[in-house]
Amino acid sequence: MPLSSNQAALCFGFDGNTIYAGTNHGLLRSTDGGVSYALVPGVARDPVVGYSNVYSVYGKRNMIYAATDSGVAVSADGGNSWVVKVLKPRLPGGYGFPVAQLCVQGDTVYAACDAGVYISRDRGTSFDSSANNFLPNSGDPFPGIWSIYAQGSTVYAGGQTGFYISVDGGRHFTAYNSLEGKEDFPERVNGIVVTDGSIFAATSDGLFVSADAGQDFSRVSNGHGPYFSNTGMVAAAGSTVCSAGVGLFISPDGGKSFAQYTASSGLGGRLGNAFWTFSVAMNGNVIYCGNQNYIARLTPR
Repeated sequence: MPLSSNQAALCFGFDGNTIYAGTNHGLLRSTDGGVSYALVPGVARDPVVGYSNVYSVYGKRNMIYAATDSGVAVSADGGNSWVVKVLKPRLPGGYGFPVAQLCVQGDTVYAACDAGVYISRDRGTSFDSSANNFLPNSGDPFPGIWSIYAQGSTVYAGGQTGFYISVDGGRHFTAYNSLEGKEDFPERVNGIVVTDGSIFAATSDGLFVSADAGQDFSRVSNGHGPYFSNTGMVAAAGSTVCSAGVGLFISPDGGKSFAQYTASSGLGGRLGNAFWTFSVAMNGNVIYCGNQNYIARLTPR
C-alpha cells in the first residue's frame, strides 16, 4: 500500500483485524486488515517537533501504546485521547530522550529509551527506572537502550554497548559482557526476538543468533554479502525469521538459509538490491514490511 510522500513505516502492531503502523509522521491505523490506513490524531503531537516518529506500537482493545520522540504515548480509549509519559525530561538546549521500542505483557510495559530501561506495571500510568543500575557509565545521560523483548519473566535488552538479560521481570539485569569487545559483534543492538529456543539480535553489523540463552552469539550468514551487514529489525514466528535493513531477508528454516526480497518482489522502492527496509513484523504467517512511501504484505510459500 502506498504512503504519502516522504513517509516511511517504522513499526507495526496487530490487534485482530486492526493493524497499527508507526511512521515518521505519526501513527496510522487500518481496520480492514491493511487495505487502507488513516492517521490516528494526536498520538505523536510534540510541542517542539510536531508530528514526530513513532518507533514502536502496541494495541489491545482500547489500550494503545506508542514509542515516540517525546516518550510513551498512552491511550485508554482506543486512540481518541492520548497522554504522553515523558520518561526523562529534556536536557538544557532541547536534547530529548526518544523511546526506541516497547514490549507489553498484560499490565506491564517495557520501554527501551536512550536514557535506559523504563518499566510500568500499572498500564502506563507511571514508569520506573530503578533497574538501570546495570548500565555501564551510569553518569552518561545517554546510555542508549535501543531494543527490548520480553517472554514471560525473562526480559532482554539491547543497547549501544551490550546485551542484557533479566529473569525476574526486569527488576535486575545481567550484562553479558562477553559480547562487548568481541571482534565480530557490534556495539548497537537494534532488535531482539526469541523463537524456537533461539535468540536473534539485529545489530548494526548484521544478524546474530544464540542457542544457549544468550551465553554466546554467532553471526548469521545468508550468502548475500554486504546487504546483510546492517540489520535494523528482526521478526520471527516459529521457524520463519525475517531480517530488515539494507533489504529484506526471509528464512523458512530458523535462520539457516535466507531468501532476499527486493523491489522486484513487490516491496516498493527502486529496483535493485540496495534499498532500505525500515521495519518488518509477522502476524501469523503474514509478513508486513515498511519501506519508503510503501507498506508491503507478503505470504511466503
